[in-house]
Amino acid sequence: MRLFCSVLPPNRWSMAYGLYHTAGTLAGSLGIFLVGMQKASWGIGYALSAMSALLLIALVVTAMTTFHLNRYARASDLSASPTTNVP
Repeated sequence: MRLFCSVLPPNRWSMAYGLYHTAGTLAGSLGIFLVGMQKASWGIGYALSAMSALLLIALVVTAMTTFHLNRYARASDLSASPTTNVP
């Protein structure tokens, strides 16, 4: 929620929070639905293992993106640092 507050105006915070929760609910529901569909052909153990592998891939992508964005933010902060004129 802190990210929403830092990039959106205050009158849009509740909408962003609602969309965030809606996306999470839909993703969770879709995951359960797909595991239910695949358990008939693959078995429940393999279906849950496949879902865990997808979540691991999503975690790695998120971690890489966060690392890249933090590195980019630090580089832009260093290059945009103002110089002070001391008399």
